[in-house]
Amino acid sequence: MVDKTKVIPILLSHNLDETIVFYRKLGFEFDDFRPHNQYLIANYDNIEIHFQFDKNLDIFSNSSMCYIRSQEAKLLFDKWQEIGLPNCGIPRLDNIELKPWGMYEFAIIDPSGNLIRIGMPVK
Repeated sequence: MVDKTKVIPILLSHNLDETIVFYRKLGFEFDDFRPHNQYLIANYDNIEIHFQFDKNLDIFSNSSMCYIRSQEAKLLFDKWQEIGLPNCGIPRLDNIELKPWGMYEFAIIDPSGNLIRIGMPVK
């Protein structure tokens, strides 16, 4: 059976230009779709994330988040670690670790305060 369903998170952005710069450093590409400069679509391999502009977004209280399950989590962490993101503050990259629930996970916080957790099951 072919899976015809895909779930795509829509995260908030306080500055779409800053969002583009940040995610391009991670290797994402953007569709040329920005109606009235309010919306972005970012793609990286099989990962797709949408961003909605919110001029009133407080990056320090933003509770937007998503979880990405990928068999490439360790490779993504290694690649994204090379960018030199800090390990505290906003933006940041949290270290990858084995969680008690059997997943290798790490987190990235983007410039708008969005939390993105990426994990892969232990084999």
